[in-house]
Amino acid sequence: MATAVSVQTLSGVPATLLFPVYARAQEMQMKPPLFDDPYSVDMVAKIDFDFSIFADMPESKTATRQDLQAGIAIRTELLDKGVRAFIETHPQGLVVNMGCGLDARFSRLDNGSMSWIDVDLAEVIDIRQQFFQESDRYRMLAASILDRGWLDSIVPQNGQKVLLIAEGTLMYFQEEAVKALFEDLIAKFPRSVFLFEVMGSALSGRVHPSVQCLGQDIICPWGIGDYKAMEEWSDKLTLTRADIFIDQHRHRWTWPLRILTRLIPQNKPKFGHAIVQMEIA
Repeated sequence: MATAVSVQTLSGVPATLLFPVYARAQEMQMKPPLFDDPYSVDMVAKIDFDFSIFADMPESKTATRQDLQAGIAIRTELLDKGVRAFIETHPQGLVVNMGCGLDARFSRLDNGSMSWIDVDLAEVIDIRQQFFQESDRYRMLAASILDRGWLDSIVPQNGQKVLLIAEGTLMYFQEEAVKALFEDLIAKFPRSVFLFEVMGSALSGRVHPSVQCLGQDIICPWGIGDYKAMEEWSDKLTLTRADIFIDQHRHRWTWPLRILTRLIPQNKPKFGHAIVQMEIA
């Protein structure tokens, strides 16, 4: 029997990658699933961790297991659509996945000509290397995205258009850190598109239930309720799209959330998550 993959080195924010890979594997049991990700099923089977902790995690009125599962599935589908749209227009483009966790998006969506770089902390990359292999078009960088040295090792080739994605990552940083990151990304990649997950402002300062059940006291300090306001961070940023999770596949969410968001639709950005797309003007 193959040796199980240890995740004992994960603590703090890196440990938050465990629920998404579990949720994506669970989505494969839905009929039909919102995406195809056999890699997550394989990872959950091989990782030495009791994933049943997520099936048994306590529910609250604002975050049931059904809603958390729906959120991961929908954000995966939305980011998949965004990446596919990018590589259809720029088939030889470069995708940089910041805070990649155990995402298998390159393996799932590879068009045979694009380039892809996954960036995350060293302990995460160590685990990824047991599931994925680098190639001439796929690299893994061990670094904190807040330490800008990793940017120096990325050089787009022949005027490549760049797509920068961040899934389940930016909400763990302070707003000033997110702004500073955007400034550096704009300076480094003047021909780029940003595609990232944001959390509603009303949810900031809380511990996510999937993190709480791990015994981790990690809050999400940054949330935003007005996506258009991010254009004020730089005169080069333009908001081009925002897809709020609760607006997608509404049958997948619990009825209290569906009723609440129907009665008070203006609160959806404040109390939910979204995938936001911005471009450098």
